[in-house]
Amino acid sequence: MLYFQAGTRRGPQGLLTNGGRVLSVVGLGEDLKKALERAYTGVAAVKFEHALFRRDIGRKVVSSMG
Repeated sequence: MLYFQAGTRRGPQGLLTNGGRVLSVVGLGEDLKKALERAYTGVAAVKFEHALFRRDIGRKVVSSMG
């Protein structure tokens, strides 16, 4: 699992969101389906107020693979 941060800043208690797209989560796996599952597992581990994430990235490709 890889996490890339952007739209963040340092605050008194550590890392804070600073607006916009804050993180990219990359899952690695033996195939695309496993990588997608791992990426969304990584997304689920991220918690902060008003966090939103896309649920469609990669799913169309995986569903077309059968």
